Amino acid sequence: MANISELPQEILDLIFQYIIAASRPTRGRPWVHHHGVVLYRAGPLRLVCRTWADWLYQHHLYHSLSFSSTSQSLAFIDHLQTRSRTFPRPHCENLRVANIWTCDQDVPQFRPQLDKINSEILESFIEVFSSSITTLHLHFMHFFTPPTQTIKAIGRVKNLNDLKLNLYLITRSASEVTAEESACFNSLMMEAQGLKTLQLSFPVPLPYNPDQITGTQYPSITHLEVDTFCEFDSNATVGVLKALKRSLKLLSIRDPDPFIDDDEDEDERGGQALLSLRVVVIQGFERSFSILRWLGKFSQAPPIGIISIRSEAEVDLAEIMLDAFSMLPRLRKLVFIDTTPEYSPSPIHLAACEAHHVECIYLWHDDLGEIMKLLL
Repeated sequence: MANISELPQEILDLIFQYIIAASRPTRGRPWVHHHGVVLYRAGPLRLVCRTWADWLYQHHLYHSLSFSSTSQSLAFIDHLQTRSRTFPRPHCENLRVANIWTCDQDVPQFRPQLDKINSEILESFIEVFSSSITTLHLHFMHFFTPPTQTIKAIGRVKNLNDLKLNLYLITRSASEVTAEESACFNSLMMEAQGLKTLQLSFPVPLPYNPDQITGTQYPSITHLEVDTFCEFDSNATVGVLKALKRSLKLLSIRDPDPFIDDDEDEDERGGQALLSLRVVVIQGFERSFSILRWLGKFSQAPPIGIISIRSEAEVDLAEIMLDAFSMLPRLRKLVFIDTTPEYSPSPIHLAACEAHHVECIYLWHDDLGEIMKLLL
């Protein structure tokens, strides 16, 4: 090897990953800053030689992309189309598309200056990066009615593991979500059979009619994350939990509103079927913990081994957590997330953990992947 520019790409990739890891902040949420660090470090390295420039362009510069307007999207697509075909094709693993408008109906209150993205543009992005996308974040505006061809295009993304869905309502409430929109969600689940992680920010229109799920083969999703910062139908949420009962291992709830009504009929809820669930992460406050009471009602309660809560919430949750210890006999670890170095749980929690042989673990972040590894 005459000089550093002749390093094998495998070695170069290891060096670059080390540079990125060393540049991350030691606290906070390092993955949030990942793409910015990549751009900052990759820029100067592109000037070394054409080989390095092509390699960084193909594998790192477009690793994560975000689009929220038609003008921005069309400019990027035009850039790719005018780029010489002799250059390597860029890879995008994490694609976020916001302000997606899928309906011809106009909404007077909608900000006219907002440059909405239509289904055709979304399909163009999916087609360009269909071989590399692993995470897809779609933020729909007012309507969740992606056309059939858009749903099928998403289903053709062969490496899609992580799907995030948001729906922002402008002039209507969550109770006005239509059966057509719920059917679109169901169709999307049927097409995206390779999914492992599903993140829902309500009011994403889940199928509220049990008949819409009966006989439907949902993908083998192991991680379900639910954000419910507005009104929603808990029946629909439970319906999806039941649809994922054979594969679901981690459930994350960010829920300031009641998740499960304690007065609901246990038999109707079917919680005893969630026999694969191992980890519950609660990122809300007191009312979010109703999910633990719900799970603990059944004689065949799922083998939950880990409960994770935010450190700032535990002070007000002593009684609920003590209930969880008695209702979930297989609980072995209580994980406190977003902790500071000086953090310590309340004495009542420490005593309860010791009495039930539950290990306390402290994490300064809330990375679900790292929490899941604690099962090993």
